[in-house]
Amino acid sequence: MLSLNPQPRIHGICPLTAVPFREDGSVDYAQFDRLIGSLMKTGVNGIGLFGVVSEFYKLTDAEKSELAHRMLKQMEGSGVYSLISVTDHATEIAVRRARQFQEMGASCLMVLPPHFMNPSADQLLWHLEAVAEAVTIPLIIQYAPNETGVSIPPEVLVQIARTHPHVMYKIECSDPAAYSKQLLAMKPDLSIMNGYWGIHLIDLLQIGGVGVMPGFSCCELYVEIYRRYNAQDPAGACRLHSKLVSYFVRWNTSVERVIAMEKEILRRRGMLETACCRHPGYTLTPEDFTEIDAFLGAFASDLAP
Repeated sequence: MLSLNPQPRIHGICPLTAVPFREDGSVDYAQFDRLIGSLMKTGVNGIGLFGVVSEFYKLTDAEKSELAHRMLKQMEGSGVYSLISVTDHATEIAVRRARQFQEMGASCLMVLPPHFMNPSADQLLWHLEAVAEAVTIPLIIQYAPNETGVSIPPEVLVQIARTHPHVMYKIECSDPAAYSKQLLAMKPDLSIMNGYWGIHLIDLLQIGGVGVMPGFSCCELYVEIYRRYNAQDPAGACRLHSKLVSYFVRWNTSVERVIAMEKEILRRRGMLETACCRHPGYTLTPEDFTEIDAFLGAFASDLAP
């Protein structure tokens, strides 16, 4: 068991990492170790595991335990905070998993609300509060109704934060700025992160958001956007952000498509040996490869080969 890390400030750029697979679909742990090492060198504030882009829904429990252990061991003492997402549908299992990750040394956790079989509002609240009460490290509640099909009124999320001060939020609904404004109007001291490939990052920063959890393929660009914004260069931040998200807006026809494209970008950059995803997944088309070529060309001076 790793020693518990001091609680860091959860903010800035925290990419959710990919999980590398071999051609036969097995997890490539050596590639995973190298990827975590590479991501830590990009200037990010944190690194997250078991987000949707990590293909958590295609991993066994044993694989999840091994990946979490390896990431936490490698990141311990690095100054980069570690985030692990709890995605279990059953409240009892989610509570047990959250405690396990805290004991292993995670800096913070994220919890995905249960969504299978359309749980009621009371059941959602029960689940989220149970996980919040189970741990003492920062806990981010992920609100992603487009992916889960579960809508949660902002009043419910504020209710949880009022009784659990270590709770934060990752907001990635269709209009995250508007939803976040409702949260902040009721509780101005809430800490809110953006997701969804950072498409709305600037909007969230402008209303008081504290950072973003993007994908894993081009962390340096998000780091630079965040640096410019905080260096009183909002115009420069907006220019780079607009250039970056113009690609992700086009690619965001499905989550699996973006995952496949981001893995191929990492492979082209030499940060992954293979771009394999587990099945069922998305098969890149010739048009996708053309888009990737254009992206890498557009940011050739910003991204290390």
